[in-house]
Amino acid sequence: MLRPAADVSNGCSAAFFTDETTSNAQLVRSFDMAGNPIAALDPLATVGLPATYKEYAVFGNATFKLSEQFEITGGLRWARNKQTFRQISSGAIVPQADDPGKSSEDVFTYSISPQFHINEDAMLYARLATGYRPGGPNVIVPNVPPTVDADRMKNYEVGLKADFADRMVSVDVALFLMDWTDIQVVRSFGGVSGGANGGKARSKGIEGSLALRPAPGLTISATGSYTDAVLSEDVPDISGADGDRLPAVPKFSGALRADYEFALGSSNKGSFGVGVRHASSRLSLVESDPLAARARPYTSVDLNASINFNDHWTLRAYARNLLDNKGEMARATMADGLNRPSFLAISPLQPRTVGVALDMAFLSGLELDIMNAPIGRLAGSLNLPQPYLLFLGDTTQAGYAKTAFGLADWAADRCVGELAITGCTVTTGLPRLSPADARAAGARSLVIGVANVGGVIGDSWVAALVEAMEAGLDIVSGLHVRLGSVPALAEAAKRTGGA
Repeated sequence: MLRPAADVSNGCSAAFFTDETTSNAQLVRSFDMAGNPIAALDPLATVGLPATYKEYAVFGNATFKLSEQFEITGGLRWARNKQTFRQISSGAIVPQADDPGKSSEDVFTYSISPQFHINEDAMLYARLATGYRPGGPNVIVPNVPPTVDADRMKNYEVGLKADFADRMVSVDVALFLMDWTDIQVVRSFGGVSGGANGGKARSKGIEGSLALRPAPGLTISATGSYTDAVLSEDVPDISGADGDRLPAVPKFSGALRADYEFALGSSNKGSFGVGVRHASSRLSLVESDPLAARARPYTSVDLNASINFNDHWTLRAYARNLLDNKGEMARATMADGLNRPSFLAISPLQPRTVGVALDMAFLSGLELDIMNAPIGRLAGSLNLPQPYLLFLGDTTQAGYAKTAFGLADWAADRCVGELAITGCTVTTGLPRLSPADARAAGARSLVIGVANVGGVIGDSWVAALVEAMEAGLDIVSGLHVRLGSVPALAEAAKRTGGA
């Protein structure tokens, strides 16, 4: 009897299109010491970059089950993007320009991941994946290139995911190495910022999480990562030297947290938790840039407690940064019109904040996309199940994770942690948890707290989102693409008994 050598256990294919209009307008003015405009030099620079961006893509993935313990998952994606733009500039320190332009590129990416299941509760895996960020036009100012090339990345990862002692102990650890080509970085002149390419770069390190559940309702979790992210060649265009640390990436970040949830009668419940989060210093630009600034490391102690009445009313008390640590989220050196250091722009860690809040679950007009897992009780545009696990995807720019940072900064007591996939260099400072660990810590929703170009569900995100649904979390998204339009997510929702 003949039989196939491998079983295609699941797979999907889909197409994608986006059409976007953007505008980048910047104004730099000139004032004397008394605060009066200097007529001959005001404005120093006015720049604009109205643009359109269109992208077409087709992609697919499949899992091949070679034995009861070994399987391979692979994916392919082809995309073409087209851009039109006008580069507008005027002022005392920039050339006069109003230049139309256009660009286009084709991109092919892939991923492959062999997985060996030691048993039902432990898995070894490896992953090779490629990715890119599209290039495009730039603002017209001195010292800033007129265009930015796409950057490309190849990511290698090996890891272990395992539960022990009937899920009383969970471990998730991975080694990673990422090679970038033409990595995109920020470049500025005279107070106007634009993009630039930073040549080749390499990021390598280790990240992991540990969760202990020694008693019903009690979860103790620890997360940590070490990242060595540097340029791997000299890049004079951005004042970068081989071995320079990359901006915005802490060498070490970690968190330790304990949470306890308990019943109060038949229909009420209470909880309290304490956590410590830390991130080492981060640079604003590559290390050799004379305008590079280093943000102070921070360590924050957070407390929270709540009482929930009939799943309807919740009384919450919280303390964020209880010891009032003076660390910084970011620090940058701002330049004057001659590109000389002028002042420091600092984003401090949120100062000590103590508060009490009363929440009531009610219908919301927010246009959010909620895909229900088995525990999901909501549909359409309704109140979000709390607390949240914040999804950061594989973003490398904090500006793309504004939703996650907003929730982490102003609703930290409603967030149990963050979930990131390999390639992510951004952290909110919350504990980094797997979906299973977050669910054990009480999380009910995974909120996609990051947006990418096109507002799409990234191919590299899908496996993590499916894992979250299988762990019993609702998925909440405010992106342009509906969750149900992603075949793998729609299939997972049906399989887990959700929408």
